[in-house]
Amino acid sequence: MELYENILDFYIPSESIDICRQNIEVDGTEITYVAVECWIVLKARRGSDKDVASLSTIKQLVDEGTLSIDRTLLEKMIELYEDDKRYIYNRLKSLNLI
Repeated sequence: MELYENILDFYIPSESIDICRQNIEVDGTEITYVAVECWIVLKARRGSDKDVASLSTIKQLVDEGTLSIDRTLLEKMIELYEDDKRYIYNRLKSLNLI
């Protein structure tokens, strides 16, 4: 069982639900998922070693051209975290994701 020391680890701005929700149809079934850009911001905000390793993998996929990132959506998501946006920007910048 993983215990969280800070309730803010769970905080997600309500506006992010609208901008992060994505839909795709696969074999006639509609699937709703969280946009990768939003997932990136959530991982960068939390910032555990495991999260940073996951972000490094994302960076590798972007560099290979396997994955593309909508930088506008990424920045919109970061801006929703008013108090943490500088921290998130710095973390993503250090990983060359922005």
